[in-house]
Amino acid sequence: MNWRMMVVVTAAAGMMLAQGPRGNGPQAGQALRTGGALDVTQTIVIEGEITSVRIAVGVEYPTITVGDKAVKVAPAWYLLDHDFELAVGDKVKLIAAHCACAGDFWYALEITKGDTTLALRDSLGIPLWVRSLGGRGESAGGPRGGNTAAPVEGGACLDTATVQSYEGEVTSVNAGVGIQQPVLVLKTADGRLVAIRIGPERVLLENDVELAAGAQVRIVAGASSCTDSLVALELTTADGVTVKLRDETGRPVWPR
Repeated sequence: MNWRMMVVVTAAAGMMLAQGPRGNGPQAGQALRTGGALDVTQTIVIEGEITSVRIAVGVEYPTITVGDKAVKVAPAWYLLDHDFELAVGDKVKLIAAHCACAGDFWYALEITKGDTTLALRDSLGIPLWVRSLGGRGESAGGPRGGNTAAPVEGGACLDTATVQSYEGEVTSVNAGVGIQQPVLVLKTADGRLVAIRIGPERVLLENDVELAAGAQVRIVAGASSCTDSLVALELTTADGVTVKLRDETGRPVWPR
């Protein structure tokens, strides 16, 4: 090896040492998080009413404001895939870690609304949704013990005694403000107007189902104490396409 090659190798090694290891785990308590340092060794509990929900244009996590704290949560699709909605006025409890990045932001590790708790990041600060996208495997010691099969605690909030079939014409479909699932209003044969929360829009579109005013549908739905509304268990279109949304307990069954 000539002296020029030795200089290049030495310089490259120096850069690698300066940047630190690129393995799966954090080093010396440093959490892995692209774009900034998330200090998961110092967490706080933030509890109160959501005063704003911001979903910015671009590649940013939705941000909610609770008290005087702005907290970044998780991709909207991850929340909705777990039947977890957030809107102004909701009372929540968060475990959050501060980020030493641009702006004074906190990042939620888990969030609780009512009787339901949703884990967002593990004990290293690594987002749990990367596993939903086929990312790295389980991390030991996460908020749910690394169990990605059941990241949501609490009941499904469905009153099974209220489950029944509703059939009629869609009069409107509203996407809702904040991180919420679409709600359609159905006019039944006896003239009643019934508002029913469906599921993430992508679930319908993945099944090639479009909903608009005038569509004829049949929906099996029941009352949910979590959302204080009717939620759909399954939806059937006029041409016989059935989309399963929730099981008999009210838990989501759509693909993640």
